[in-house]
Amino acid sequence: MAPKTIERNRTPEATAPGRQEAKSASLSGVLVIIVAIALAIALALAALGLAFGQIQLPGAQVLSVVPPAGAPVVAYAPEVETADATDLLEVQLQNWEWDAATSTLFASGLVLGVAEDGGTCSLRVTGGEVEHKVGAGGMVSGNTTTCRLNLSNPALAGGTWDLVLVYSNVDGEVRSEPLRAVLD
Repeated sequence: MAPKTIERNRTPEATAPGRQEAKSASLSGVLVIIVAIALAIALALAALGLAFGQIQLPGAQVLSVVPPAGAPVVAYAPEVETADATDLLEVQLQNWEWDAATSTLFASGLVLGVAEDGGTCSLRVTGGEVEHKVGAGGMVSGNTTTCRLNLSNPALAGGTWDLVLVYSNVDGEVRSEPLRAVLD
């Protein structure tokens, strides 16, 4: 009879092929289940926190909160600044020309942010306490409104004036930055 050989330092994984892979696969499955449970718990806690107004997402506005039974009811509406429709418009006085022979000031500009017929363009010409004004209808030009104005007045000759283009419609009035003009 042959002597029996005992092998030391051999693990069951080493003696049984495929057991290592099976053990690794079962550990991966357990980890997936643990992560899924942790995610479900986190989502449930977040939902509870949102429902009771304890957590507010960045950029979110809560208008009212349903409190737990017996808790006092607190409701609020945050102040919201509303923009006037004219806040989105920009008026630019782009060109002006003085014709000394006819004592006429020609001016043109754009109203950015609106393309409409029916608004009113005005040119206000001021110098000290004196103001001269002329108006005309705005005209659609592509995606803007254009203004073209002529002001004939011999009193403008030889003076320094501030020119401002004003556009008004049913939503309000918008002004350009003043432009200083010397009319010689």
